[in-house]
Amino acid sequence: MEPLPPLDPPSRNGPQMSPVIIFRHPAYPRDLLRLSPVDGPQHDGVDYDCALISCGIVTGNTWATGWLATMGADSQFLRVERPADGILREQKYYYFIGDHEPSYKYPIIPSFHHWRFPHNALPDLWKDFEIAPPPDISVKRKDEAVLARDNTCRMTGHKAAREVAHLVPLADGHWFDSNEMRRYCERQLEQPPVDDPRNRVVLRRDLHYLFDQRRFVFVLKRDKSHQRQLVFHVLDDQRADELINMYHNRLPQRLSGIAVELVFARFAWAVFTSQAFPLFDGFTKLAVRLFDPEATEINDRHLNQMDIRDKLKVWGPYRARSASPTKRSRSQAAEDNAYYGWESDQSASDDDELTGEPEEWPGRGRRRKRSWDEHSPPGLVGSLGPHSSSSQSSHPADDTHQGDVAAAIFALQSAHTKTEDGARPFKRVNVEP
Repeated sequence: MEPLPPLDPPSRNGPQMSPVIIFRHPAYPRDLLRLSPVDGPQHDGVDYDCALISCGIVTGNTWATGWLATMGADSQFLRVERPADGILREQKYYYFIGDHEPSYKYPIIPSFHHWRFPHNALPDLWKDFEIAPPPDISVKRKDEAVLARDNTCRMTGHKAAREVAHLVPLADGHWFDSNEMRRYCERQLEQPPVDDPRNRVVLRRDLHYLFDQRRFVFVLKRDKSHQRQLVFHVLDDQRADELINMYHNRLPQRLSGIAVELVFARFAWAVFTSQAFPLFDGFTKLAVRLFDPEATEINDRHLNQMDIRDKLKVWGPYRARSASPTKRSRSQAAEDNAYYGWESDQSASDDDELTGEPEEWPGRGRRRKRSWDEHSPPGLVGSLGPHSSSSQSSHPADDTHQGDVAAAIFALQSAHTKTEDGARPFKRVNVEP
């Protein structure tokens, strides 16, 4: 046997990231968005369409009349047209809507819960974009149908450690229902609609984790011939600069059977719940547009930012009809511990043998102490030690020795779901000495 050499690690000569590119509301001393400069040959800018649409999303779907400007030396605003290469490279831009004066306090949508989906009014770049229909598959279970349809990870083409990821997260099922997203589903009469195959895609486990951490999204961009291409866009490469060289602007494996409207909804979700959208942590009053689910009305209000923070969540935890009591309690715990209530993607079926289940990934806001680095993919903790059977599990609460605690961590790591290979991954637990 001749051993093979170690795999080459990703290049560490990644792009030298410039400071974030800021997009501001002209009437407020507050950033509207902060986008990482990941586009262009030197990774020194951001895609024009991506930025304009992102600003339009957080201001109530205003991309049709929205436009960007810079501030000149004389404090006058200068309108910015789409650059020849489609890349914005200035450090600061201002987002205007229509012909309003800079002092116009147009409202901001404070969270994904308050954002209303623009049925029949997607941005021109996204409008009428077609994704291939699914092949004929005689499989009833939704998870199995998605696995059979995609077969491999839609980013890498790898078959090992496949998981079925949601586009609109399962935790946002109330938003899905309220916005009547069922119309884009393949199986419109089945429950829960958010679990529909058109809202799910196969990803490798580590990439599923990064996807749920808003590290990348699917977006439409124009290539050099101005043709639309659905590519991966890295939103955040913090502590993992190889993501840019490996995945940014890369075409996915062939996609079929998913709805472009749900891809766009995922893009909006990622913008609202990522570090790109600043926290409401100041004292200035802001104009915000809020959704009232009881009256099904949209209201514009001027509120202090601390009051806005109290209104970010519209709905409580989403409990799919097929969810077991165990999963419901975990879902509730995630809602209670995440500051914004953004819960990570979960599988809706307790007996699912084909999908992995990220459990309560760390979200925005208050952080939870965990036994693994929050920027590492799941499963790495379990890979550090031998598999332990459930009969060996013990709780280290009464033992303060670090060695016993470390051993207990590995012993307590048991599977909660299965992969398609039948092997049970470790369940991640928090154990503190």
